[in-house]
Amino acid sequence: MSETHSERVRASGDVGDDDECWPWKAGKDDEDYGVYSGPDGVERATRYAYKIFKGDLDEGDVIMHTCNNPECVNPAHLKAVSQAENMAHKAESGRAAKGADNGNSKEARRRRGETNP
Repeated sequence: MSETHSERVRASGDVGDDDECWPWKAGKDDEDYGVYSGPDGVERATRYAYKIFKGDLDEGDVIMHTCNNPECVNPAHLKAVSQAENMAHKAESGRAAKGADNGNSKEARRRRGETNP
């Protein structure tokens, strides 16, 4: 891809040193992930940054943040992995919702006023 795309990613992120997070400054979705509107339509900024700086993704790949910061678009912090690997990393990092914090738990459904199926 052209240098223009790389420049656009850098302009939309708060670019620092290679070992620092580069928080996405442009639009974000409800989960605080950056969104990018480019030639392939709207996609998460992390996926777009990965493709610009590291190359294409294989089918089924998701982008894992080794820094655990969903706003970060630093390619040094982005790794293409399977969903299972991403969820394992999330659990190992202590970021996986447990118990009543899990949106599918009985307690969470009760708080939302839902009845059990």
